[in-house]
Amino acid sequence: MSGLAAAHELRREGLAVTVMEQRGDVGGQWLYDPRTDGDDPLDTIRLNTRVMRVSMAPREARSGGGGRSDVKWQVRTIQVDPDGSEEVAVVDEVFNAVVVANGHHSQPRLPKHQGYQNIKDPFRDEVVVVLCCGESGLDIAIELRGVAKEVHLTAKSVEEATTPAPMVSNMLANHADIRLLPPVHRLCEDGTVLCTDSSRVVADTVIYGTGYTYSFPFLNTGGCWPSSPHSAHSAHTRV
Repeated sequence: MSGLAAAHELRREGLAVTVMEQRGDVGGQWLYDPRTDGDDPLDTIRLNTRVMRVSMAPREARSGGGGRSDVKWQVRTIQVDPDGSEEVAVVDEVFNAVVVANGHHSQPRLPKHQGYQNIKDPFRDEVVVVLCCGESGLDIAIELRGVAKEVHLTAKSVEEATTPAPMVSNMLANHADIRLLPPVHRLCEDGTVLCTDSSRVVADTVIYGTGYTYSFPFLNTGGCWPSSPHSAHSAHTRV
């Protein structure tokens, strides 16, 4: 998959690209190999199908004594043309169970600090503030220290700023040019990052390393299960 992405970007730059693949089809580790499984799941897939809503089925569609095992799910889908330009039909179906497997690293989790939309880029010889000091924030800070004039990480809490986690402490001890700031209070239009203790840094660039939020807007579980749990994974988005 990374080869396809690289080829796509290189062709956008006007280059002639050749990709060498040792297997008989594209997909890398995600390429399904029927030799590993006697049952081919590909015949279960409905293409050009957009899920609009998943909710508990009406009571008349259920059976039994009303326990959780008797719950059924109503799924509303729209069949669309292959190019997605026209809706062909709306279909409602009832299932005993629904598995949501549409991925979760697609909806960035961006805290809306006042003024966040005013931040610009890029990095070289700049003062960069990385919001959050999780794994992604630490990785980004270490990469930036070779090009940026200053690199600052922000803590999520006052406690985290005064007593950093061992991983953060070790990184700060090994990289004296990376500074840990208290939590952010406000992002100002002139690039100033104002912290909760009134300290401030005038930043050229602010990078969010705050991860993603699971997003299943079509999933209505009637309050039994949360439809948008927060991801524990960290990733970064640049603004």
